[in-house]
Amino acid sequence: MYLTIARKAAIAMNDHYLDRASGVYENQWWNSANDLTALSNLAIIDPSFETTVRPILHTAFERAPESQGVLTFENAYYDDEGWWALLWISMYDLTKDPMYLFEAQSLFRDMALAWPTPCGGGIWWDRDQTYVASIANELFLSVAAHLANRVKHGNDKASYVNWAMKEVDWFEHANLINEYGDVIDGIDLHGCTRNHTDVFTYNQGVILGGLVELNKATGDVSLLIKAQAIADAAMRNLTNNDGILLEKGTKDEGAAFAQFKGIFVRNLQLLQSAAPKTSYATFIRNNADSIIHNAMNHDSYLIAPVWQGPFRDPNMGAQGSGLDALVAAASLTNIRDEIPSVRNFPSRFT
Repeated sequence: MYLTIARKAAIAMNDHYLDRASGVYENQWWNSANDLTALSNLAIIDPSFETTVRPILHTAFERAPESQGVLTFENAYYDDEGWWALLWISMYDLTKDPMYLFEAQSLFRDMALAWPTPCGGGIWWDRDQTYVASIANELFLSVAAHLANRVKHGNDKASYVNWAMKEVDWFEHANLINEYGDVIDGIDLHGCTRNHTDVFTYNQGVILGGLVELNKATGDVSLLIKAQAIADAAMRNLTNNDGILLEKGTKDEGAAFAQFKGIFVRNLQLLQSAAPKTSYATFIRNNADSIIHNAMNHDSYLIAPVWQGPFRDPNMGAQGSGLDALVAAASLTNIRDEIPSVRNFPSRFT
């Protein structure tokens, strides 16, 4: 069921929001990278959809920067670069074409130039060096760890692992996780204090994928323990009474904030694939079910921002976010729900 509905939601996303000349959705830059990632991930689990997806993604690879009046995927914001890098890694996984991996490596090199900040490490959110954001650093970790598992040369892998471990160590000591176990938005430059305390779902998500990939590269099981703690906190603190994910950090239902929840579920599925728990599988399925029954128009297959309903004000961010959740649910088919022993290792983060 999930795969069939995911295909229809993907087609609706492309029919309603995609500029096929550029591969960009409604001229939204970082959101487009995420919508395209959802498409690529769908094609990975559904090879019959690959012929639909490949031309769209290749068009974006060739023409998306031009649509923004630039020549490359580098821009003023390092988190934007991280989203596009993760897209091209997903496209490499789909096609095995090294040009996509090379692009991700190029973007990572530019992100690495933003290290360190005055706060003992980490990368800046932007080239103007105005903010140290959790999301930019989570993406830096995730891109490095993903690349470590895909490059061919041992020295390259070691370099990416080193960067990822530096980021993990800095993130821990930067006090970016609050007393409830949630990742906050960022830190203030004046004294590097934790005063940007807004909590958004995507900040709970991207770090999960980074820690999972770094575990694959290193075998360090404590990384999975850390990921599980963050995931468990998000499921406990950022949901309604029915366990449906909420964006509690804002009442804005526009495309930017609507994108966040799907990013969490996408990365929770990566954690589920590495360290399965029944609660994660149930959470993913329940949220996908709520989208289908409460937040989707079954004539158009458009998706609204609020997953518990009602259906209102669909947008391209909500569409990609919902598609992420549907793809995550469809990906669960062959994954066992729990391996209890994973949770018994001591954590290096406590």
